[in-house]
Amino acid sequence: MFTRRSFLTTLASAIPALAAGPVFAGISESVVLRGAHRHDIAPYAYFDETTGTMRGILVDLVNVLDGTGPYTITHNGFPWARAQSMVAAGSADAFCCQATAEREAFAYFAPTPICSLAPARIFFAEGNPNADAIRAARSRRISSGSRLRA
Repeated sequence: MFTRRSFLTTLASAIPALAAGPVFAGISESVVLRGAHRHDIAPYAYFDETTGTMRGILVDLVNVLDGTGPYTITHNGFPWARAQSMVAAGSADAFCCQATAEREAFAYFAPTPICSLAPARIFFAEGNPNADAIRAARSRRISSGSRLRA
């Protein structure tokens, strides 16, 4: 029997070779992979309210794999802690993130990253009246009513 877990294991190990040949030969059933993305990190992954879909660089990169095997990939956005817990519990199949020891306890990671995220930078005018507060900031906190725009 071909399970979702065995499919994901095969996919993770085969990603570097996808361009080299039909790694899924002999698999006839179609599998729907449920992707869980953080919903608010534009331009990497974000929920587009105008289209009602997840969009962004990570979504586009993962979509490159769609159609290379007997599977379809869906994209859904969640708060990040929820996305991780969904993958850990098996109610979602995949997510894009850095490999950590904690995540490796419940997820398989492809041997080659599909992309690397650049560190965040804040740019502001020197004359900004909030310049000292901006320089002193050490974390980003977004209120629940805030929305990021692409």
